[in-house]
Amino acid sequence: MIFLGLRPIKSRLILDTITLLLTSYCIFIYSLNNGARDHSIAILLSLCCVTYATAGWTYRWTISFPLNMITFLALLLRMVSFPFALEAFRVLSVLIILLAVFLCILLPAVELPPIKGRYQVTMVDLYIPVHTTKDNNNEGEKTYITARLIYPTKESAKVHLPYLHQITALRILKILVEDAIPAPLSKLTCINHTLMLIHIYLAKPFAKPLDKLDEEQQDSSGTGKIPIAIFSHGLLGNSSLYTYQVSGHDLF
Repeated sequence: MIFLGLRPIKSRLILDTITLLLTSYCIFIYSLNNGARDHSIAILLSLCCVTYATAGWTYRWTISFPLNMITFLALLLRMVSFPFALEAFRVLSVLIILLAVFLCILLPAVELPPIKGRYQVTMVDLYIPVHTTKDNNNEGEKTYITARLIYPTKESAKVHLPYLHQITALRILKILVEDAIPAPLSKLTCINHTLMLIHIYLAKPFAKPLDKLDEEQQDSSGTGKIPIAIFSHGLLGNSSLYTYQVSGHDLF
């Protein structure tokens, strides 16, 4: 109920929870014991390093940004002292922690449901060159479009594959935010970077395609030919995002 039916990545959820609990602990001992401030700052800096190592600065920004803010406030208070500084640190830190909890619930790092069906499935990302035209003189530029080929295979070995095209993902996510979200939130182009953490559990890339369907799956012609379905996304879509439409459904 908390995540409204979404499936948070368990390892990420555990790591986020531990990070928030340890951050809260650091705030508590920092504000009560002057002798423990260096210890608290060391823990906060360690948490920053772990968060960066596991998700970069923006892939899990709902944790990294609040954590960096609290660490900065703790370092600032350690170097500069002014009236009511400790009280201000307590209030701001608690508000930041509550904001982080809210953002983690609102924008969790989710996993896709497992693909079900008779056959194993894998995918290959394709980059198809195209030439765009800007006027009647056929002046334009050479670029490419992305396509995702998903096909059945009988190979059993499975691997975790990135949900998004790793080459174009950050640019696509930036365009999605700028076009779909009104200003000034559209300036926060990292708001959907959590999608970079999603992986799909499929057969290894370039696995040998299935030759033909099993007899009980064949149509009246008895040829066993595999049907081809072409899915074209709409405005603001791309070949990566709609992989979710395939994941979790029975294939063949």
